Formats: sequence, structure tokens, C-alpha cells
Amino acid sequence: MLKRIEEQDARLKKMESDTTHATLVKRAGDELPHLAGTPDVKAELLKAVDAIEDEAVRKAVGETLKAADGATKAAFLELGKSATGADEANAPADALEKMAQDTKGSDETIEAARGRVAKSAEGQRLRKEMAN
Repeated sequence: MLKRIEEQDARLKKMESDTTHATLVKRAGDELPHLAGTPDVKAELLKAVDAIEDEAVRKAVGETLKAADGATKAAFLELGKSATGADEANAPADALEKMAQDTKGSDETIEAARGRVAKSAEGQRLRKEMAN
């Protein structure tokens, strides 16, 4: 009899765990759609954040995750051509690349030039334009 109760208890705990995990996976898809990682990984991340006892820290960590998700959002924007055939959607990215190519020093890698250009005032303006 005791063994049967223990088995039922184990099944109940597994069902509760599965339900909680499914809820976290859905929440991860809703709150962090652009963040790298599988839905299961993002669910575990949210579970860890939810386990933080200090409410202020928990809220700050949650906001940090949402900011990271927002930062990667630009990579998922749909790009295309306008009705006139102009490639307006890529204009800011093209301008950033041209600036990097034009200002790249002979002893500098293109990646370093891109990073430097992205940090400039004009680069930041173009990156904001790309995110909108």
C-alpha cells in the first residue's frame, strides 16, 4: 500500500513538474523570443531567475534578460525592397559597412573597424534606425 502511494506521489510530482516546465517554455517564448537558446534552456533560465529571493535583484535580472532579447531583435527584422525596387531596408546597415570599409586602417581588421564605427555617434544613430 505504501509503495503504491509513493508511486502515485512520484507521478503527481512529475506531472506538476511537466506542467511548470510547459508554462515556463511558453513564457520564455513570449518574453524572450529573440534570445539565443532553445525553449528548454530559456525556460530553465526563467526558472533560475524566479528562484532569486531578493525581489529587487530578481526584477533587475529579468529586465537585463529582456534588454538582451531586445538587443538581438534587430537581427530578426524582415528586410526587403520597397515597391520602387530600392533596398531601403538595408540602407542603415549598408551605410555602417561603408563607413567601416572607408575608415579601416591598414593595420586594423574589418571587425575592429566595424566595432569602432558602431560605437561612433553616427553608428549609434544608424543602429537605432535599424532597430526601428
